[in-house]
Amino acid sequence: MKLFKLSILKIALCLLVFSSCTSDDSIVNCTEDIIASYLVECPWDVNASSGDYVYIFNSDLSFSIILSDNSYSTSGTYSLSTNASGEIVVTMLEELNDFNHEWTFSNCDFSNLQVTSSDPNNNTVEISCSGNDDCYQYVFPIQMILDGSVVNVGNNEHVDYKLDLGYELVYPIELIINNETILVFQGILEGTHGERCD
Repeated sequence: MKLFKLSILKIALCLLVFSSCTSDDSIVNCTEDIIASYLVECPWDVNASSGDYVYIFNSDLSFSIILSDNSYSTSGTYSLSTNASGEIVVTMLEELNDFNHEWTFSNCDFSNLQVTSSDPNNNTVEISCSGNDDCYQYVFPIQMILDGSVVNVGNNEHVDYKLDLGYELVYPIELIINNETILVFQGILEGTHGERCD
């Protein structure tokens, strides 16, 4: 009987190990750091019943809001937290208290961000990187991966060669944009951070 229980325990342990190894490692865990990097990366367009606004977030936890026709602007501070559901919440406190609300991010997939605003007047909240004319440089070395094999890459030509072979970038990666080093968690090859400086 003792041998039977030990065998059952071994089988359960093997199943546990196997199931954890087959989980989808490509899904990025959503963290406050990832959302913080998205906030400061590009302006955010907000379509509200009172007009279209542009939100600009800064890395010092300040933000500004500008009405699209430039007839109104205000500023404030923001903070990030994680709620009980694991969603990232951005809480904004604006100087005139007209724009005190929260945005809740239910995922960290840059190409398909899902953002909910606590302000019932906001119809859409979208990141707007299309006007990003800056270029970026990698802080080498960076890592790339193919079929579980990770390699260090030391220059742009090597990055291009590895991409042609099917390698992917390993995030997070440090970039230099406008002489400032930032840590990014996604979106380099999608053009989020502009074109590569060559």
